[in-house]
Amino acid sequence: TVKDKNLQGYVVYSAQNGSIFVPADTIFYTGKGNFQYVDNSLNTVANTYSYYIKAIDSCGNLAEPADTHTTVHITVVPQNEVNKISWSPYQGFSQTGYVLYRKTGSGSWQKIATLNGNTTVFYDYYVYCHAFYTYRVLAQSLTSTADSAYSNTDTARAFKNTPPYNASIINVTVSVTSNTLGQIQVNWKPSATRDIEEYVIYRRNKGTP
Repeated sequence: TVKDKNLQGYVVYSAQNGSIFVPADTIFYTGKGNFQYVDNSLNTVANTYSYYIKAIDSCGNLAEPADTHTTVHITVVPQNEVNKISWSPYQGFSQTGYVLYRKTGSGSWQKIATLNGNTTVFYDYYVYCHAFYTYRVLAQSLTSTADSAYSNTDTARAFKNTPPYNASIINVTVSVTSNTLGQIQVNWKPSATRDIEEYVIYRRNKGTP
């Protein structure tokens, strides 16, 4: 907070996708403490937004702009057996780290990775076919634990177009001898593929293809 007996308020400037900054609103000074401004009716799915603030006094004098901060924008692209997550870097912290979160369906958020500030791409291989995943990134200042900022969220439905590893049959053994009620037990080792849902067993009778 700027300490000036003539302080009247703060002018918030914003820019979309690196365009020219324009005044978004004026927040009048009401006392001590931190201030907050909520920018509404934005397309946070497709765009990034940047902000800086100028203090204004009762005489109409504007301070120099404060440091500029730019939101993180995340994009998720499903690929074969992996979701590719990429994001734009947060601008405004002197040193930045990232924490990547994921939730499956309507489940709760889970932290899946902690990354340094030079990393803006992550491949999530722990996905299952047809599952619906949502991701977001938390940018954290490495110099102040109180400073952090979330990205937008993006979603992807995982897919897989490569066949799984096959199972290995151990044996097929006759367990009941009968003309009509005979039984044969088939035993096998499981496939090495981790997302196996079921096994399909095929049988060939004598004389059939």
